[in-house]
Amino acid sequence: MTPANDAAVPETPVPDTPVPDTPVPDTAVPDTPVPDTTLPDTPVPDTTLPETPVSDTPVSDTAGNRRTVGLLILTISVLAASDVARSVWIHGDWDIIFNIGLAVVIVAIAAASGTTADELGLRRADTRSGLVLGGAAFADISAVIVAAALVAPDASVFADDRADVSVGALLLKVLIVIPLATVVLEELAFRGLLLALFQRITSTRCAVIAGSALFGVWHIPGAWNSSVAGIAGTVIGTTAAGIVFCWLRLRSRSLIAPALAHMATNSVAFTVAWFVAR
Repeated sequence: MTPANDAAVPETPVPDTPVPDTPVPDTAVPDTPVPDTTLPDTPVPDTTLPETPVSDTPVSDTAGNRRTVGLLILTISVLAASDVARSVWIHGDWDIIFNIGLAVVIVAIAAASGTTADELGLRRADTRSGLVLGGAAFADISAVIVAAALVAPDASVFADDRADVSVGALLLKVLIVIPLATVVLEELAFRGLLLALFQRITSTRCAVIAGSALFGVWHIPGAWNSSVAGIAGTVIGTTAAGIVFCWLRLRSRSLIAPALAHMATNSVAFTVAWFVAR
């Protein structure tokens, strides 16, 4: 056998021939300056409307006051015309029917004016306070009238020819005619509607004075045949009574209180005059 040739083939060295870096040409597009095409600021004229000064009084309040004044004029005109009419043309049994009808008109005006039961003194919750204060006023006024009749029965205040009637006529007068035709009407009108309307546009004190003064004037036709002093005394006396009735109404918050006091000054006084005339 031929012995294997153990001589190894020598490695041929590979020459180091690095490829040189080929420079890449700069192909970027040079920045082209962009012209400034923005429009110059044009001053905008101020087109805002000047502010209109606003009154401190809200429009709704002004309109409401005008409406209240209109309702006051209407109410006073109706009462004045009715006062003259019943003094000149309406007598006898028609007087009670006329006054009840006038009370209905007052209620209708109150409803049209939006007057609430609270403003009129007709809230059910105030019934008790009205009865308590009104009952006390009724008792006090009645006691004063009876005492005056005992001390001075010949006083002119008790010299009323209208009191010379029968017992039946007396009961009809003090229990029906005076309460319905006088007290209900006058309390609804003067301590109810007028007082409420005046309070909407003025202070309570001014409302009381204005309403009570009108209440005094309301009694002029009934005293028209008296002397000037008699008419003045009637106006002053009924105005003062109106102030007291207003106080009772506001104190109790109920129309019942002045109505009871009013009953005493009319029904009790008429009854005492009837006894004095016997």
